Amino acid sequence: MASDCCFAPSSAANWNELQKSTPVNISDLVANATLGGTTGTLTNSSTYAAPGTWIASPIVVSSSPTCVALGTDNLQNVADAAQWNFLNLTANLASSTAIPLRKVLFLRAGTKWQMKISLDFGASTYTEVQLGFLDSAATRGDAQGTFPVVDWTGSFTGVVDLYVTLRFGGAFNIGVWAKSGTNYSMFDMRWIAVVDVSSPAISIQPFQLG
Repeated sequence: MASDCCFAPSSAANWNELQKSTPVNISDLVANATLGGTTGTLTNSSTYAAPGTWIASPIVVSSSPTCVALGTDNLQNVADAAQWNFLNLTANLASSTAIPLRKVLFLRAGTKWQMKISLDFGASTYTEVQLGFLDSAATRGDAQGTFPVVDWTGSFTGVVDLYVTLRFGGAFNIGVWAKSGTNYSMFDMRWIAVVDVSSPAISIQPFQLG
C-alpha cells in the first residue's frame, strides 16, 4: 500500500489509493505549449477534476503529429526534424483502427523540438481549455484542492493546432479539459514520448507545494 502522503497516481494499487494520491505537475513534462497560436498559462486549476456535469468529449486528433525544429536557423536541425517525420508514424487514424488507439500518439521528446498535434474541436466553440495529466483528475488535488495545468481562454472551434515541447521521454496519460457554455468534457490521449540518445527517459514525482 502506498504512503498516505505525497505519492504519484502511478504508485496507487486501487481507487482508494488513487483518490488519495497527489497530482503531478504538467510543467515537469511540458516545457512549452501553445494552442491556436496562444501560449498557455501555468496555473493551479480548481475545476480540472470536478467542473460540474461531464459530457462525452467530441474532440478528435485530426492528423498525425509532426516534429518541428525550434532552431530554424540551423539547417541541420530542420533536416533532422524532416527525417524524423519521414521515418516515424506518429498516429494511426485509419477508420480500421480501434477508436481508443487513434488517441495513442508517438511524440519526440527534447527541448530542441516541438510537436504539432492538430485537434478537431468540432462545431462547438470552447472558451477555456486546460492541459494536464489525466490521472491527476482522479486525485484529491494539492493542499488547496487544485490541479497544475496549462490553461487557455479564448475561442476554440474546428481544427486547432496544439504545439508542445516535451522535456523527456516516457508514456503519459494526458487530459484535455474543455468548456463550452455549461458543458465540460475531457479528451484523453496516450502520449508516448520517444527520446533521442542524448535525452534519457526519467520519472517524475508528485506535485508538492512549498
